[in-house]
Parts: sequence; C-alpha cells; structure tokens
Amino acid sequence: MPSHPGQQHGFTDEVELAGHIIDSLLLPKVLDEIMSQEGRFEILKISVGQRRQDPSAARLLVSADSVELLEQNRARHRVTWGCASSSKRLADCAR
Repeated sequence: MPSHPGQQHGFTDEVELAGHIIDSLLLPKVLDEIMSQEGRFEILKISVGQRRQDPSAARLLVSADSVELLEQNRARHRVTWGCASSSKRLADCAR
C-alpha cells in the first residue's frame, strides 16, 4: 500500500519524476492532474538540467483526503503518462 495517514494532509504518496520533465511539460501536466483529481502536492526537491540534453528531476509529496482519491491520482498518472508512482523513480513519460 503506497499511502499512509498523515496528520494534516490525509493520505500521502511520494512520487519522483525524472527525464525531460520541464521542456516536455510533464511536470506542470502532472501537477495539474493532481489538482484536478482533488489532490494536493508539495515539491520536496527539484533539480533542473542546465543544458538541453541534461535531465531534470522532481520529488513530490502527493496527498488526498482518502486512499481512494490517492489511488485515483496514481491510476491517472499511470494511464495518462505511462507512469507509476508510490516512491518509485518515474522514467521520462513524455518521450
């Protein structure tokens, strides 16, 4: 089970995105999807590649009021972007 109860944010899941997440617009698309599914996010860490060929990475804490909403967010990421979450490093899904 990828989620665990949090005191302020309900249930949470840590997600990592890696690859060309800025220039492919993957990061803003994922953040928009999280919010559209009644979720919340906190960017825990982000590193942006300095050259065009350099990958970027972001670690997010995704939260929702119920485990069901969190699962919906995860399923949406997997279906829409070809990604899985739950504290696993995500490949560049927009290639």
